[in-house]
Amino acid sequence: MFKSMPTDEISVIAFAHSSFILAPFSSDKDTLSQIVSGVNDKYISAVMRLVIDTKRVCMGQFQCLSKREFNKTQLSLYYPDDLIENIFRGKPIFNGKNLERVEGEFRQSIYLDNGYNIEYSVVGNRTIFRDRIGGVLIKIKM
Repeated sequence: MFKSMPTDEISVIAFAHSSFILAPFSSDKDTLSQIVSGVNDKYISAVMRLVIDTKRVCMGQFQCLSKREFNKTQLSLYYPDDLIENIFRGKPIFNGKNLERVEGEFRQSIYLDNGYNIEYSVVGNRTIFRDRIGGVLIKIKM
């Protein structure tokens, strides 16, 4: 499944505790070592490879879920199906709700009572998604 990937798929490696810290997938041991060394070991409880295509998210080699089921079991049932893919592609989420653009970069603040309190930004080569209600943090550095 992971040997050759079409260009419409995204592959990442995830280090997780109560939140995800994600980086583009690399099988290069030096790159992987740099990614891991940037994270405090006490917060790493899982390492997984995610493959995201247009309809599903695969974790590891065997478990694939629809995007909706992935959100429900791993993130939040309140998130739209395309959220994780849009984050990794550096695109606006929630159909661009509360989008503030400045010179090719953007930020979004999105809130739903008892659902989510999201701060999302794509600035330079960094993407940060934080949901304070759901306890989700995704950081991407390209």
